[in-house]
Amino acid sequence: YPEANAEQDFALLPTLTALGIAPLPEIFINWARFEEVDAFQTADVARYFDDLWYPVADDIDLFDASINWLVSIRHDGAVSFLR
Repeated sequence: YPEANAEQDFALLPTLTALGIAPLPEIFINWARFEEVDAFQTADVARYFDDLWYPVADDIDLFDASINWLVSIRHDGAVSFLR
């Protein structure tokens, strides 16, 4: 998704909407090769995204229980997605 960069005025819910994704109330964050996955309320991830993702250090994947989509955010802020 070339228009989105998590380092520049990133808003999770508008980005998901622009991608045609309507997330479930709970989403998961994959921190490390699916060895560390945490569940969060979607609203909390959207509200506290800057406290959850650390530029330069974190590559994370976001998805919900539907497993219909996956949004990846690289350490440099690049956002990509799969359906």
